[in-house]
Amino acid sequence: MRPRWPASEATADAAKSGADKALTAASAAGEAIPDTWITAKLKAKFVDEKVLDGSDISVETKDHLVTLGGTVGSPVAKDRAAEIALGTEGVVRVVNEIVVK
Repeated sequence: MRPRWPASEATADAAKSGADKALTAASAAGEAIPDTWITAKLKAKFVDEKVLDGSDISVETKDHLVTLGGTVGSPVAKDRAAEIALGTEGVVRVVNEIVVK
């Protein structure tokens, strides 16, 4: 299975750049980190993670709570996705509903 987000390096770089610009704009305005930035940042991080190759992960963020869904190929991949999410700036909690197939 292919990820739900584009996996090319150029697209990943563009996603990171866009997410970083959104965070910079929010910070400059004195705002909290937006949920959309968290979602974009996670999707970009997942593209770069080799253990998640072939995964189909969905990301929903509401009030800094991230819900992960979809499928991965191993328990290690499921745990890694949650670890990445928990380590992302602005995330306060992760609900991991990913299914291992």
